[in-house]
Amino acid sequence: MLETIGLAGLVGGVTGLIAHLIRHEKSLIYPKKIKRPKSLHLGFLADVLIGALAAIFTTHYLFNPSDNRELLGIAIMAGMAAENVLLYKELNTERAKADELNKLNDRLGR
Repeated sequence: MLETIGLAGLVGGVTGLIAHLIRHEKSLIYPKKIKRPKSLHLGFLADVLIGALAAIFTTHYLFNPSDNRELLGIAIMAGMAAENVLLYKELNTERAKADELNKLNDRLGR
């Protein structure tokens, strides 16, 4: 059981790392502290953790893979799905920002 969890986490983490590299044009965004508001930006570690956790959750709770080949396939798909959810959320945030800027520009008569 620990072997399957570890393998799923590893595969999901690698999938998250690859998705991060694709999204950021083959460059790693490293973790850094942000002064205002005081917080921590995890960078590529966030994508790795999200991919790994999604893969572990999917292979452990949703599916019961019968062999390692099936486990790898499910873990990769779970990691990709988690990244797609994050991208969709990011896209909606950017759309909302653009809509608000357009409304502001219309009010100002630009």
